[in-house]
Amino acid sequence: MSEHPVVHKLQLKILISDRTRHGSPLWSEHGLSVVAHCTYSEDREPVTILFDTGASASLLRHNLETEGPPTTDIDTVFLSHCHRDHTGGLSALLDDTDATFNLIAHPDITRRAFNLREGMKEVGPEPEVWEKIPRGNLLLLREPVQIHPGVWVSGSIPRETEFERPRPNMYTLSDGRLIPDTDPDDMALWFRLRDEGLVVLTGCGHSGIVNTIRHAAEHMETEHFRAVVGGFHLIEAKPDRISSTTEGLAKFDVQELITGHCTGRTAEDFFARSFGESHNAFCTGDRYQF
Repeated sequence: MSEHPVVHKLQLKILISDRTRHGSPLWSEHGLSVVAHCTYSEDREPVTILFDTGASASLLRHNLETEGPPTTDIDTVFLSHCHRDHTGGLSALLDDTDATFNLIAHPDITRRAFNLREGMKEVGPEPEVWEKIPRGNLLLLREPVQIHPGVWVSGSIPRETEFERPRPNMYTLSDGRLIPDTDPDDMALWFRLRDEGLVVLTGCGHSGIVNTIRHAAEHMETEHFRAVVGGFHLIEAKPDRISSTTEGLAKFDVQELITGHCTGRTAEDFFARSFGESHNAFCTGDRYQF
């Protein structure tokens, strides 16, 4: 892997998640935001990426002011998909006149998405949020692209496994009609490390965490993963789905699984039994160094 651009050191800080450790000054909510700080050799400046923004501007603002980084240090904001628990804090950054960043997402992120389980509940951000983004700072990607040295956007993730299917009750609007929503904007970030393989960072993994890892392995031509970090969206999954996911994960050379947000306690307990010390459950404020 030495012939490819690589990240020398990667630090991930869980800025927002669903749970906080006792005594932490940070707030939590049902949402996710992760700060990814990449350092390189001495002749290249470090890069700070904000991966998702949690569910609310007030909470994102509080956690940034409490532990940073300063908004002026954020080079890139990456949105893994449109759902409000990942995009709801974006307005805090857009209203910050000192913040200057590029925003990267999928072209379908601006669609209107609804959960029909309890009426017609819109699950994306307010549509006017997108109008606040300067066009020159918005990059919409459908295919894998390297956005910083050693840092890749996954692009659309193919759904290939039989057990990782789109969720029921999720719909979007098309020509005035409600049609099933397949979360087409779901994307992940890949970090190619100098000596340790790939780190995959996922928001909810709506495409399926096994599909997500398989896509990374095929495109980056590696079977070695230093870590897979994020939400795996198994919070409502039945035991057979969790079991199939665990079996699928075991087929890859993944050194560490670090889960939270929408993964669900049942799935995390299953991973703990199956993978032992290779599995960790994150909380708001946790830091991981690779």
